[in-house]
Amino acid sequence: MLPIDLIIGSIGSEVLVVLKNGETIIGHLQKVDSWMNLQLTSCVWTSQSGMTFKEFEHCNIRGIMIQNIQVEEERFDKLKEETELIREKARQEKALAAANDE
Repeated sequence: MLPIDLIIGSIGSEVLVVLKNGETIIGHLQKVDSWMNLQLTSCVWTSQSGMTFKEFEHCNIRGIMIQNIQVEEERFDKLKEETELIREKARQEKALAAANDE
């Protein structure tokens, strides 16, 4: 499982984004692209000192500015299970194809 898969699997849930300058943004993930640019809604921006808060309806974050993204643990567990099921199905199909070739 790649990190981008985890982020894509978190679309629709709340994420915490830590920027390289120390600021944080919490919001609901709406879109992500291959450069890890994010589009969030219902955002709360917090300054590096933690003393200033601002709310935004929409927020776009460039992937180059991101230091860390935290997702809900349930999403991580769900994606891990789905990945294992896909891998197991691929193994079974490969074994069946090998058996048919013999």
